[in-house]
Amino acid sequence: MQHSGERFLAGVADSDPARVAMKQELALQVLRDYGRVHIRAFGTSMLPALWPGDVLGIERTDGGEIGGGDIVLFERRGQLFAHRVVAISGSGKQRVVLTQGDSISRTDPPFRASELLGRVEVVIRAGREIPLGRPGAFSLVASWLFRQSGQLRRISLALHSRYRRLATWKPTR
Repeated sequence: MQHSGERFLAGVADSDPARVAMKQELALQVLRDYGRVHIRAFGTSMLPALWPGDVLGIERTDGGEIGGGDIVLFERRGQLFAHRVVAISGSGKQRVVLTQGDSISRTDPPFRASELLGRVEVVIRAGREIPLGRPGAFSLVASWLFRQSGQLRRISLALHSRYRRLATWKPTR
């Protein structure tokens, strides 16, 4: 299963795999030791809920507290992913989670709930907290459109990039 555009803690110019792995390991150690961490997302698989550059506030979880619609953090093949829970089956140590990126047409391979690293509790975009909740009708339609049209995704990302630059622009004196 390919997760196009998925990168956490690695900026566009940060292509050194060893550096990215070190950043991810440090973030995971902070999450394990302190129960929470903030990481910057650079992927596009969760559009429109999460955008590149959003800061995700992650709280550690053992997997017993998650439910359908939650956005969870997990590791796969040495990369971190934050995707939405679409199904949970089983109980206890046999509890299995199925996730999917909002703008990806296929689900991720299932994994045990005990493998979850955390749940996204808050999103900070352009310095403001964005409330998380179940996706509404607009988000569901937008997700479907992003799954269908790469061109719409590219246009939206370009507009978002311009908005981010404007939102952080400060006049010089």
